[in-house]
Amino acid sequence: MNLLISIVVLGLCHMLNHLTEGLGRPFNLEAIEEAKRLIDEAYLYSHAVRAADYLQQTLRIISEKTHHEHKRSINATALITPEELQTIVRLTGCAAQVRTPSCRTTPLIKKYCTANSVCNNRRNPLLGAANTPLANWLPPIYEDGISQPVGWDPSRLYNGVLLPLVREVSNRILSTADADVQGDSEYTHLVTFFGQWNDHDLSFTPHSPSIRSFSSGINCDESCERSENVCVCGVSLHRWVEWSLNLNLNHPGGTDPLIRGLISRPAKLNQQDHMLVDALRERLFAFRSHIAMDLASLNMQRSRDHTLPGTHMPTGLGVSEPFVLGGRVGPFFSCLIATQFQKIRQGDRLWWENHRVFTKRQRASLASVSLARIICGNTGIRRVPGDPFRLTNRSDFTDCNEIVDLDLIPWIEAGKAADETLCTCALHKQNQCFFSSGHVNVNICLTDKIV
Repeated sequence: MNLLISIVVLGLCHMLNHLTEGLGRPFNLEAIEEAKRLIDEAYLYSHAVRAADYLQQTLRIISEKTHHEHKRSINATALITPEELQTIVRLTGCAAQVRTPSCRTTPLIKKYCTANSVCNNRRNPLLGAANTPLANWLPPIYEDGISQPVGWDPSRLYNGVLLPLVREVSNRILSTADADVQGDSEYTHLVTFFGQWNDHDLSFTPHSPSIRSFSSGINCDESCERSENVCVCGVSLHRWVEWSLNLNLNHPGGTDPLIRGLISRPAKLNQQDHMLVDALRERLFAFRSHIAMDLASLNMQRSRDHTLPGTHMPTGLGVSEPFVLGGRVGPFFSCLIATQFQKIRQGDRLWWENHRVFTKRQRASLASVSLARIICGNTGIRRVPGDPFRLTNRSDFTDCNEIVDLDLIPWIEAGKAADETLCTCALHKQNQCFFSSGHVNVNICLTDKIV
């Protein structure tokens, strides 16, 4: 055992010496250690983005120290070799986050999706997986060509004018007084919540849980002063997580009263001149924070941080365009949404409609299932609209007993057939085999035809 420990220690020492020599410059290692110290002190709790913060702050420290020595601004990536950069990526932990996994040991990979979608794409195992970047359809837009979002430099002009603050855009274009809110005559409030469910299920922005700025020490809960993008004005992101985790739905009736309201009340009509209610634009999280927030501003700033080229959008297209026929968005957003969902479906090798994923009878059974049936099967609600997205009078609701349930017989039959085939091959034309299908154990005599 002592010999084994000695070998491991010697190996680690050799690896550390090799990495140190590979960096070539002692202050690179010092920058990594300083970045880790700053981030560890600023974090309120552990988080998956810690490695990314380590890497970003290491490069910032290298750049700032070089700027101090040479009296000019130099990008950190121009100061170090590609080999040194790769070593920094390894030492900060970022390499482990993007390393291509092996899918050979993943059980039943040809039959089932993995929970985090890793290895669902066999050629590129991380494509479409959880916590991996989504593809950009257009090139990213950085103000400095490297990392700064548009609007970071308050003196820079776009099309000859200053880029307006997102709060100013929110005030001038999106503001809607409560008295001006109009209900939708066709769709229920469930449309809004189902859209949110899709959005948050398909996309995720990893936020730093830092409670203060890494470089200046500004407290995120007390200042709106601009620093690194780890703070949201007036409230740090760890508060958002805390509020989400502490959301309490354990009032009498559970979630049933909420769902009843969603399927029976109209959605807000999304009009070009009345887009976002002031409850979300002026008082977001006001009940938990001394500084309220603006959802519209947050979303627009997020698009800038994600380098979306909004300032180059074609004239006449945008958030306030007229609706397409029968829709609640304009032609530009209709095209974006349709294309996105088309790519999601076509990019999923285990999409339920694809050939050989399910049998023909199984697909027919799945196609017969409705959202109304899902609500009936998972709540205590006994009467629902036939289409929960469509606004319907309560008197026209349908009793749950009259709505077709999921037919599981095609899966029982498929399991039986599979077991028969496996049993037949194993017994090499013997007369009987024993198999289990569902909750029923069955003895089957194998005829020559089956064999």
